Amino acid sequence: MGEAHSTDALGPNTQQHVTVNSDGSIHAVLQDGALVTTIDMQVSGNNVTLTKRDELGVTTSMMDLAAGARFVDQNPAVAAIAEQGMSTLRAMRAARYPVRYGASPMGSGGPCGAEAQNMINAGYAAIIACSSGVSIGCLMAQNDYNKAVAAYNACMDSKFPN
Repeated sequence: MGEAHSTDALGPNTQQHVTVNSDGSIHAVLQDGALVTTIDMQVSGNNVTLTKRDELGVTTSMMDLAAGARFVDQNPAVAAIAEQGMSTLRAMRAARYPVRYGASPMGSGGPCGAEAQNMINAGYAAIIACSSGVSIGCLMAQNDYNKAVAAYNACMDSKFPN
């Protein structure tokens, strides 16, 4: 996987830039007027490390995806409510802030463009969900992101077999 990124103006003073890197890490820069927030998310095994930086300071948090998956398995009612909330958030975000991927080694409109688009959207959703401090939302968004990366990689492997 190469690098995919998107830059979008969300309003007169608000911009976002999201990059999905070849190692699976996600980097986002959100600018709202004078406040610039940088968020980096790295997945290593079952752990998600999120580092959020802005003019006010640096916050780092970690989440154990395996523990989160066990919680979801043991609490299906909570998981169902969280999934409904995530579905609503996905729809609202897609309607209000459509993400388009920009120049990247994948090439705009190139092979697997739809999969690349889905990967960026899922990466952005994971950044937002994981930086909000809601662990179950982070878990679900990270799961969506992992599925999107797998779909992109499968598409690229089918187009460019080794």
